[in-house]
Amino acid sequence: MENPQNNYRYERKYIINDVMMYEVYKKLYLNNFSEIFKKRKVNNVYFDDSKLNSFLENVDGQSDRRKYRVRWYGEKFTKSDKFYEIKIKSEDVNKKLIFNLGKVDLKEPLVSSIQTICHDVNQKTFNEFRKQFLIPVLYNNYIRRYFYNKNLDFRVTIDQSLVSTSLINYRSYQSSDIIIEIKYQKENLFQMKDLFDFQVSKNSKYVTGIQSTMWF
Repeated sequence: MENPQNNYRYERKYIINDVMMYEVYKKLYLNNFSEIFKKRKVNNVYFDDSKLNSFLENVDGQSDRRKYRVRWYGEKFTKSDKFYEIKIKSEDVNKKLIFNLGKVDLKEPLVSSIQTICHDVNQKTFNEFRKQFLIPVLYNNYIRRYFYNKNLDFRVTIDQSLVSTSLINYRSYQSSDIIIEIKYQKENLFQMKDLFDFQVSKNSKYVTGIQSTMWF
């Protein structure tokens, strides 16, 4: 499972296609990146308020914003540890607050099942930010691989096979994009640019899911 990121880190995202994947893996292996977890499925339920303010803050490009989600690994309906994550963005850096909700058994329909942990989500959100009344609005899952370079302190994840489902109107969307995320410290910016010379993309799986499954 992912470790809590209590310190702010820089993050860059790139969207690539299948043709570019060989070059990515070549760069990783030639530069001593190690795969630190087995490839696995990541599941998320995103929370927002009734006006979708978290979504709108991201679309508007506000420099200080937060994203709320419950994350777990493996199959969609399995009794496993669920983690409530608050992702905090401040200017160009990010960090996460992570709370273990314990082993929760989710069943169909997901939107009803997830209500069992809504109280915990809202309580923890209120305690941290005096903000509450969040509701589940989007579910997504994707396949993730993890790589790490200890000397540079670079963490690279590669996500593909993204599927998003609205928990408001139940429309679904499947993306063919491959998304690379790199987390690094400021002092390693130039090494990161030399290593990954792709076009930087503004990408949020939450925003993509909402835009692709709802009409505005």
